[in-house]
Amino acid sequence: MEVGYQRELTYQRDDGSFSAFGKNDDSGSMWLTAFVAKSFHQARDHIYVDQATIKKALRWILLQQGEDGSFPEPGRVIHTDMQGGAAGGIPLTAYTLVSLLENRRKLS
Repeated sequence: MEVGYQRELTYQRDDGSFSAFGKNDDSGSMWLTAFVAKSFHQARDHIYVDQATIKKALRWILLQQGEDGSFPEPGRVIHTDMQGGAAGGIPLTAYTLVSLLENRRKLS
């Protein structure tokens, strides 16, 4: 788990988002950033996870939220099969909201 955690950190962009190609992509991915925040939250009971990393990702997510409450996908996802139908629209917004709710203590 620790190796996977350290490897995932290499995909974080300066703005806190995550993308398949890290800083080489034009934008972070909403789905991937929500996935990583959710995964890091779950992993923290087993390994050390820097809470500031999660908080920075959550802030990026919130800054992307549309006026209608939706969460758009500004980036790209390479392994779309992992999304399980949450590639955009209402499913992506629901998935992102679940990630935010699981991490709600980090938002305060």
